[in-house]
Amino acid sequence: MKTTFLLVPAAFLTTAMAWGRGRDAAASPPTPSDTVLPSKGRRYDYKQSLKKPFMYNDSLPFWGQHGNTFVAQDFVRLAPSVPRLRGAVWRTTPNEHKEWEVEFSFKAHGQSHVGGRGFAFWYTQGRAVDGPVFGSQDKWKGLGVFMDTSDPANQRTNSLIYGLVNDGTEDFPTNVASITNFARGCMRDYKNTPNPVYVRVSYIARTLKVSVDTHSKGRKMVSCFEYPDVDLPTGHHFGFSAESAHIGTPDDHDLYTFEVYEVNPAPKKEKHLRPHEAEVIKRSGEVKVDEKDKQVFEEVQKIVEDQELKEREQSEGAVISASKLAATVGDTQFRIIESLNTIHNKLESLGAPTQPPESTTKSLEEINNKIHRMAASLHAMESVVQGLVDHIKNQGGVQTGPDITRVLKEELKTLNAKMEDMDTRQSFQHRMTQNRLVNSTSWFTYVIVLILVQAAAMAVYTWYKKRLEMSEKNIEFSGAQALAGALKTNSTLTTLDLDYNSIGNDGAQALSEAPKTHLTLTTLYLQRNKIGDDGTQALPEALNTNSTLTTLDLHNNWNNAISDHGVQALAEALKANSTLTTLNFCNNTIGNDGAQALAEVLKTNSTLTTLDFGSNSTRPNGAQALAEALKTNSTLTTLDFGSNSIRPNGVQALAQALKPDSTLSTLKMQKSSIGDTGAQALDEALKTNSTLTTLDLQSNSMGDAGAEAGFR
Repeated sequence: MKTTFLLVPAAFLTTAMAWGRGRDAAASPPTPSDTVLPSKGRRYDYKQSLKKPFMYNDSLPFWGQHGNTFVAQDFVRLAPSVPRLRGAVWRTTPNEHKEWEVEFSFKAHGQSHVGGRGFAFWYTQGRAVDGPVFGSQDKWKGLGVFMDTSDPANQRTNSLIYGLVNDGTEDFPTNVASITNFARGCMRDYKNTPNPVYVRVSYIARTLKVSVDTHSKGRKMVSCFEYPDVDLPTGHHFGFSAESAHIGTPDDHDLYTFEVYEVNPAPKKEKHLRPHEAEVIKRSGEVKVDEKDKQVFEEVQKIVEDQELKEREQSEGAVISASKLAATVGDTQFRIIESLNTIHNKLESLGAPTQPPESTTKSLEEINNKIHRMAASLHAMESVVQGLVDHIKNQGGVQTGPDITRVLKEELKTLNAKMEDMDTRQSFQHRMTQNRLVNSTSWFTYVIVLILVQAAAMAVYTWYKKRLEMSEKNIEFSGAQALAGALKTNSTLTTLDLDYNSIGNDGAQALSEAPKTHLTLTTLYLQRNKIGDDGTQALPEALNTNSTLTTLDLHNNWNNAISDHGVQALAEALKANSTLTTLNFCNNTIGNDGAQALAEVLKTNSTLTTLDFGSNSTRPNGAQALAEALKTNSTLTTLDFGSNSIRPNGVQALAQALKPDSTLSTLKMQKSSIGDTGAQALDEALKTNSTLTTLDLQSNSMGDAGAEAGFR
């Protein structure tokens, strides 16, 4: 309820505050109170750092990868967007610096705005131990900084960053917000950002500080939390881990850079000399630099300074871009939410009555009156903010920025106080309503579930009644004849499976009568039934009268062998048929004439999407005829031409059909002797084809040309 009423005023407040900050920025650069600067006198430690190029000799130097980690060219993906996966990278040797500062950049991105679990930075005594806490062990000894996009304990999806120090005895808390009260954490909108998010963690003088930059590529670090009096000794290991969500939409968690700095390092005893510098000093006493070299050094230094100044002006210029203004508004909104969470947690710590008061008409009227008064107050606040914005525009905003900020902060405190009272009353009302609804809805839920279960059972039974599976039942002609007679009176069957029987030509002729009168049959499986040309020639008449059959499977009838004559008879019927979508002639003895007959069908047929012609006796001429038909056909998506001796000539013709706007998405030509010439033709066709997703070229004789085309 609190968040709902804060939406309108928060928008005006954040806009005014962003405007004021933007106008101040035009006059002066960001102050240390706004931006956290890196520690002075720090020294870079490249051996503990990790950034691209990550791999050297197929490994991460000085680091180890674990779990489902994937190392790419520009980043390390700790946990991919697959449920229940987790991974980690750990430094192989411990840290030796007493005071240190690290900076790392990462991305957490997914398809949903809801959190997909999280990402963690570790500085612990143990290393590389798999566990349930963001992919690492529980009860760790040391520091963990967690980037968590989900908050199931508070039923929120805000992006949180928080730190926990453990002595090795405490379990990871289920409700982090209630324990830390956000004193050691912050909210930042870092999910699905266009650029990597930068985080700085420093441990100096026994104080842990964490700063975050979500939109300025590490140039504008804003403090997240500070953790005083922390003991983080040397000998611990740096590491990162991540875990994807168990349910819902998981996120990808990518690490881009990790840089380690030693703070307040001991002064170097010896200065490293350049090559041959020691010999020059020993010989002449000093190293002299030519005037020409000095001039080059000065020019380079000037170029570097100019470039740094240009970058600083772009990032801190007088004009605030729309993206920066939006980012500033977003940060302010998250700070408002943090303050509201603080109030909410303080209310919970005070405790609430175990028995909520009974709701009466009088109490409901009081709540309604309170709401009306709050709405009036918010409208007044809106007018005040609008007046401030107008005043800024008229006066320039250079000197009024601090006063506006102070006024807005005071108004926000007043608003939070009012909302605290409102939220208390509303939470009591909500709990009371939920308790009353539990008993009234339990029986209703049970009845609904029972109805759904019965409906599912009826659907399964209906599907079973409509499907008749008679495969491998040793059915011959007499059985097929009896089955055909029964189908004449049946009005519900949709699928008939007679695979692996022996109905023969006579049985096929008997069954061909069924589709003439049975107007619900959609699928007919006749695989391996010793059906030849005579049986196939009986099917066209049935297809001419039937208007429901979509799938006809006649593959693997090699015992009696369907040849060109059977296919030619069936092709005549297919020219007029407007329902069949799948036709399977695999593993028969169909030659060029049969292929040419089917090619004529494809020129006019507008429903056939799948044609399986594999393991037949088709030669290059048949393939060429089908290729010509494919140039005009606009429905076929799958063509299986494997195990036919179509050779390079046939493959070249099919490749030509792929170049225009073809609809084919799957083409199978395994064991087709395509050779180098065929491979080159396919390679050229695929350069312009935009529809083919699957190409099967197994067991073909391709030489060097095939390898160059990427087919070996």
